[in-house]
Amino acid sequence: MNCDVSTDQRIAFAAGEPSEVSEHILTCDECQGFMAELWGDTLTRDLTPQVMRAVELEQFIMDVAKLGGSVMARFAQALAVYLLGTNSYQSETDNQQ
Repeated sequence: MNCDVSTDQRIAFAAGEPSEVSEHILTCDECQGFMAELWGDTLTRDLTPQVMRAVELEQFIMDVAKLGGSVMARFAQALAVYLLGTNSYQSETDNQQ
């Protein structure tokens, strides 16, 4: 019997991500064999592309979060200038001199 669950779906399951195939993976002999290889560090196939995609996605999310924080800080600064007529960044710079 051939299993239709992809390697990516199995890796997502192993990483703890919610999946529509979770119940299948828990009962399928082929999936269980794959999980045993994965968790036992005895994989017979190269998973480099899947692992690299996961790592790159994680790095991308962290970069976006950092950028979002920077943008929000500048937005708050612009809002203060617009609403209050003050430039807190300029005031801080003046105080340091």
